[in-house]
Amino acid sequence: MNSTKIKKGIYKIDKINPVRQDKPDDLFICASSFEERCREVPSRLTISSYKTSYSIMFNYYGGRRQALRLFNRTKILDYLSLVTINKPVKQINCDRVEPLDGMEKLVDIFNKISLKQKGMVVTIDISTFTKQYLLVLLRKIESLLEPDYIRLLYTEPGVYGKGEFKRLSFGVKSAVVVPGFVGKEVEGGNLLLVVFLGYEVHRTLAVIEKYEPDLLIAVVGNPPYYEGWKEFSIKAHQYLLSKPDVLKYEMPAREPNIVRDELIKIFKDFYKDFPNIYISPTGTKLQTVGIYEFVRRYQMTRIVYAIPKDYLERYYTIGSGEMWEYYLNLTPPMSITEDKNED
Repeated sequence: MNSTKIKKGIYKIDKINPVRQDKPDDLFICASSFEERCREVPSRLTISSYKTSYSIMFNYYGGRRQALRLFNRTKILDYLSLVTINKPVKQINCDRVEPLDGMEKLVDIFNKISLKQKGMVVTIDISTFTKQYLLVLLRKIESLLEPDYIRLLYTEPGVYGKGEFKRLSFGVKSAVVVPGFVGKEVEGGNLLLVVFLGYEVHRTLAVIEKYEPDLLIAVVGNPPYYEGWKEFSIKAHQYLLSKPDVLKYEMPAREPNIVRDELIKIFKDFYKDFPNIYISPTGTKLQTVGIYEFVRRYQMTRIVYAIPKDYLERYYTIGSGEMWEYYLNLTPPMSITEDKNED
């Protein structure tokens, strides 16, 4: 692909240009929200040379703060209309906790516009997708379009919880296997559960209680997004981390490539004795991207997710922080045999 320069790793950006200097992106995807930061990426597209052939915005059903949701949705549509070649901007209204609902509608859009072509470039603003939705979306984009590049853009929150550490949800509706990430179950094999610790202890414990692992690895985000977040997460999970049989790891909060590589090391160290490996993405959004890269490479592993009964939206984000760009690693999946040969 000519005129395409891809940087490795994650890096901070101010301006958003097409991936190919001489050609628009093929598809731009984002999600609207009540959070102000959902407008940040779309607004910056309009002050650069960015263009895309098609754009799609996901809108979750329900939730509170409807006036904010509608305002942000309208602003995003205005922004995307300025940079989208094939109008109108497509919208998908979908269930927040049932990602397959949105994926059915996404497939319908792809069929109508006959999008698939060789050498495609897809840009996704992941800022306000839920982690489960993001995982399923990435898998669907890859399987349907087989793009050459998937670029992820992420806007950090300005402030969480009105400047205080607050839980963002309450209760647990269910702990589930994320659709499309069932892995390969080895009957009678020991189970290793890797949990990424965030700030919602009830969701972490729900996953542990349901799957009852033979070995538990708890991952603390370090370096964290902001000063003090690591200490808060450790304090919140003090009971869990104090157990002598829980293995403690640290992985960066905003570097997917390092998270991916650390999970590969864990896999190689433990797979022989723990052939059933489950991962719970209750940490950061960018850690979840690293988890996705790992699981798409080692597809015998499984992703599990605790769905809350409700979200405490009043404690969510205020404003927007730094913006980051990351190109998804699209290395082909590996089998156990190939992995051994690689070593």
